[in-house]
Amino acid sequence: MNDHHKHLRLLQFERVKRSTCFMARVVSVCYGAGDGFGSCVHAPAVPPSVFRRGAYIELLWAKWRLIHAALAVARTVLFLDSDVVLLRNPFTAAHMKRRHDIRFQTSLACPARTCAAAPRFEGVQHAGSPPVMRPCQLNGGVLLVSSGELVGRVLALEPVAIGSRNSYTVNHADIDQDMADQIARGGEFSFCPLPPSHFVGHCFNRQVAT
Repeated sequence: MNDHHKHLRLLQFERVKRSTCFMARVVSVCYGAGDGFGSCVHAPAVPPSVFRRGAYIELLWAKWRLIHAALAVARTVLFLDSDVVLLRNPFTAAHMKRRHDIRFQTSLACPARTCAAAPRFEGVQHAGSPPVMRPCQLNGGVLLVSSGELVGRVLALEPVAIGSRNSYTVNHADIDQDMADQIARGGEFSFCPLPPSHFVGHCFNRQVAT
């Protein structure tokens, strides 16, 4: 969170702020800003950045470093972007008790009824073409992670991404969540999309279309 996102926090936690058990476990990275929601790990201020440009890329990778550090002391970590609104305690859903190396909100509504039915990763069809939005594709806005090894695999790709940052400043370039999707579906880790009945994040594509 920084000053640019601070006003979103009032909406993000409005419905769960009285859930003391949940809020006691909320930890935020606060870039030059803070509030009373959970605990803050303070970091230097970060200026607002344009989608997929500038500091946006560094913040994406900071997310994975944060998850990796948290898994050193916790069995499972729930990561939420600052623009995710919580309507209730997410851990009250029975399906959250099913352990997988990674569970995630999907970019589009996922039609699969079971985790095993979720399709494997499908990348960019050819160089320079925009990635096709697939049902069940991993979205980094909501992540439930239990495997430090998986996160380590994702972080191993950070130098390549940051070193080639100029190629990541256009909307059709792969970003961290695309790389994480490939690793999650590569056959070495268990994964499962979070059900859209409880985790809905399918408004962005409509906004672009209009």
